[in-house]
Amino acid sequence: MLAQRPAFEEADRSRLIKQVLHEVPPRLRKLDPRIPRDLETVVLKATAKEPGSRYASAAELAEDLRRFLVDRPIRARRASALERAWRWARRNPAVAGQAAALALALAVGLGGILWNSLGSVRQRNEALRARDDAGAQREKAETNLRLARRAVDEMYTQVAQQWLAHQPRMEPK
Repeated sequence: MLAQRPAFEEADRSRLIKQVLHEVPPRLRKLDPRIPRDLETVVLKATAKEPGSRYASAAELAEDLRRFLVDRPIRARRASALERAWRWARRNPAVAGQAAALALALAVGLGGILWNSLGSVRQRNEALRARDDAGAQREKAETNLRLARRAVDEMYTQVAQQWLAHQPRMEPK
């Protein structure tokens, strides 16, 4: 009825019985993708070939159909945590909205803290680079100062030597 067609289309009654007994009918969602997955699971469990795979009682089948109708996880298939959370949110939209707003606020706050932290780390690294650059410039300036003093000393020595070379010699008496 869900697929709006028979599970097996066979005109010959004996072949139809063989199909029903031995073949797996096509999946409902293949025939109509609009059929909810949980409803397909309930139908597949109710029509399973192996008796041990079917519902143990009509009450269990009715319970899963009730659970499907009120958008609760069916027992025929274990719903994932994400799916259970989504269903809970659909049943409790006000609380879910508040929880989502809180989660968003926490995420934004955490993002702001991380952004600020990254900025502080960046500023610290820039300050360390500037300190290292200043140290390197100071060392270069000190080296240039030593070289300049040495050059001045050499010039004084040369000037003194030239001056002495041009002075008249005094003869001892």
